[in-house]
Amino acid sequence: MKDLIDFKKSYSMNGKIILIPIITLFFLVAGLGCENNDELASCYKGRVIAQDIQDINRQKPVGFIKIEKSIPNGLQINRTIEFDPSALNKNVETGDVLTFKILNLELSQPTFGLFPDKEVFFATIELNE
Repeated sequence: MKDLIDFKKSYSMNGKIILIPIITLFFLVAGLGCENNDELASCYKGRVIAQDIQDINRQKPVGFIKIEKSIPNGLQINRTIEFDPSALNKNVETGDVLTFKILNLELSQPTFGLFPDKEVFFATIELNE
């Protein structure tokens, strides 16, 4: 009987020794994700809602992005920004979802008739591929 009790004690101790590192490893792996990536944490995500709109202030076509994911202390979600599609290294279409960094941001005059009651920002963006 004593041998059986000693076996149960050693088996339960070995099980705990194996189980604790497995649980710790699980939480380490589960904690890694693309949202924790420093590169993506500093990026906005937005949808192209219009492009090739003639901007009377800039004398060239611009596009508009509606921000869907922001960075801490960044622009608000649902904010619309102007950008220069010709400055990107990729051809974008209306409806595309872009992940990007804002390199420069300046307050712009609203493009005639599109956003008459809102302040509009013109952004120099860099796509995160």
